[in-house]
Amino acid sequence: MKSLLIPICILIASSVTLTAQNVFPTAKLTVRVVDEKKVPIANAAVGVSFELPSTNGAGVRVQGQQATTNKEGHATFEGQTAGGYVSCGAQMNGYYLTNGIVYVFSGKENDRYLPENPRVDVVLKKIGDPVPMYARKVATEIPAVDQVIGFDLMIGDWVIPHGKGLRGDLLCKVVRRFVNWKDHDVALEIAFPNEKDGLAPIIEKTPPTRGSELRLPRAAPEDGYRNKLATAIRRQPGGPSNEDAKPEMNYFFRVRTVLDEKGDIKSALYGKMHGDIRLDPINSKTCFIIFDSYLNPTPNDRNVEWDRSRNLATGLTDEHRPSGP
Repeated sequence: MKSLLIPICILIASSVTLTAQNVFPTAKLTVRVVDEKKVPIANAAVGVSFELPSTNGAGVRVQGQQATTNKEGHATFEGQTAGGYVSCGAQMNGYYLTNGIVYVFSGKENDRYLPENPRVDVVLKKIGDPVPMYARKVATEIPAVDQVIGFDLMIGDWVIPHGKGLRGDLLCKVVRRFVNWKDHDVALEIAFPNEKDGLAPIIEKTPPTRGSELRLPRAAPEDGYRNKLATAIRRQPGGPSNEDAKPEMNYFFRVRTVLDEKGDIKSALYGKMHGDIRLDPINSKTCFIIFDSYLNPTPNDRNVEWDRSRNLATGLTDEHRPSGP
């Protein structure tokens, strides 16, 4: 088993103003590692971090502790911390890593944080049946404005003659009013060429840097797909930038749908997008479209749990390789 990553911590600004000479209260907590059915996991590796001001008075230093869970899935930790919170994570062979789970204590008494020794559950999601997929981080400039241009999710490019794509899975049309970076209004409409193609939105409020590596359900839904999506980014002089994209939004998608004579789905491809579809009109004559795409090439297979050792998308640079399953 690889060594446990240091849990990602939330930095409390007030903690960095404290000096190293202060005596900080002690935090004690018990981490319980469980699976998705709340069954305890024994022998899981657990890591906890306590934050203190750095010795030179600038920033913080993290003091990490590691332990292995007992048969009840428990591991207990104790240490001084300045901010009144502790961050923890866990990993186990056969499960996805969970990291950055933060517990905030409600108060303190004398030299102890309260409550004394709370239990914090860390959920590990079991690795199921991951499959090879076309997985890539897409950040590409839309070739033209006021035109419908197809994007091929399998090849990862615009369709001929704008790129090497052969199938227009996403039909994109951007409308642009751009004076400068402080004054613009750029809108994108995404449509789909086939009946019952579309995007099914799913909200995941846990930030990507916290929680389980497996952010979304393992299978795309059977229904709930919308055939169009409109999104925009705009800014008025003197005002802040305003975009429709939301950090908690994700999508499943269905493309290349073929219907039978009764109008039922005969064949379709499924996939997912981690995060929302974002726009960037700066330094572009049109607009950049940015999204993470995972496409399962097996017809009618709604499994979207990606096998990270088998990426069917080739020739990717480091910045275009996704990391989440």
